[in-house]
Amino acid sequence: MKKLFAITAAGLMAVSLTACSNNGGDSEVLVKTNAGNITKAEFYKEMKTSVGKKVMQNMVLLQLLDNKYDVSKELDKQIKKIKDRFDSDDKFQSWLEQQGFENEDQLRKAVKGNLLVKEARTGDVKVSKDDIKAYYEKHKKDQYTKLKVSNIVVDKKATAETIEKKLNGSNFAELAKQRSTGPAGKNGGDLGYITKQSQMVKPFLDAAFKLEVGEVSEPVKSDYGWHIIKVTDKKVVPFKDVKEQIKQKLTQEQARPVNEIINELYKEGKIEVKDDYFKDLFKVQEPQKQQSGDATQGDTGATDQKKDDK
Repeated sequence: MKKLFAITAAGLMAVSLTACSNNGGDSEVLVKTNAGNITKAEFYKEMKTSVGKKVMQNMVLLQLLDNKYDVSKELDKQIKKIKDRFDSDDKFQSWLEQQGFENEDQLRKAVKGNLLVKEARTGDVKVSKDDIKAYYEKHKKDQYTKLKVSNIVVDKKATAETIEKKLNGSNFAELAKQRSTGPAGKNGGDLGYITKQSQMVKPFLDAAFKLEVGEVSEPVKSDYGWHIIKVTDKKVVPFKDVKEQIKQKLTQEQARPVNEIINELYKEGKIEVKDDYFKDLFKVQEPQKQQSGDATQGDTGATDQKKDDK
């Protein structure tokens, strides 16, 4: 179980449907057709065998979490934040329906579930201002520096060297329009701002981030040809603009494992299962061990590149 819950409108609907047998009258007909009827008992049995275990587990875990943690203030804050996006109740209701919620109560249940999970995983995590600032300083160049770059790309090294000799610093855009084979050539080679996380080939990024503003690179080879790169501006994202983002990242890195939380809730919950169908659903699970030779080990996570000016 890699995720604690995915609290959605569909999940809430399944919970409601599974609970329908508690209302009595299991022989009550829910749907009539000329081929037969569907009773409440038949419907409940089908729901139980198809999604019942997942729904039951979510119901129990949410109940245990709600008993252990109080997220009422944050819940009100989040709901208000959502509603403030709309200038009328009708627009809010329309948005609810688009998201699959019948009413605000269903939305509150979904948001509350997610907040309870968040509190269980990160409620005790403390990230100091010094931690946040240290992360920013360490990664300022790699993550928070933007370069405005222009690029001339051609097929052959000799062509790139010829163009490089013609450059005098002021005619870069003109030569890009005349000689560059990439689509940005018509714009004088302007590629806008990039970061080290931009989806560009590594040789291009490595060369660009060695340059100062106004400098032009020697010809750089990539799978897409030979590049001449010019840096025209550099910006560092201010600390105040990213400190909350960094805090969230550091908090998530220290979040408690999901299995640990589930096991703790099972142990504390004193769960008694009255239906044998669910008897093995709430067993404490052993921590998962990392297996050697993991099939994902060789995955580089590389993103396919489009053949353009990069």
